Amino acid sequence: MTIEHETAALFQAIDIATGYLLRRGCTRTTANALVGRHVPRLFERGEHRPLILANRALSEIEREIADQPD
Repeated sequence: MTIEHETAALFQAIDIATGYLLRRGCTRTTANALVGRHVPRLFERGEHRPLILANRALSEIEREIADQPD
């Protein structure tokens, strides 16, 4: 797998996850912060499939949001 292919997968996952959070009602700043914290970490752990990467990050983000006090 080439570096361009891996980088494209990372950016696709970021786009998928950010788009979901924006549609869910998050502000762009919040969505970017959450996605920026979770997607690259999972990517570094070896997940390079964009949809799976975005879904795993979103699962972690949803848990993080649910655990926050109102």
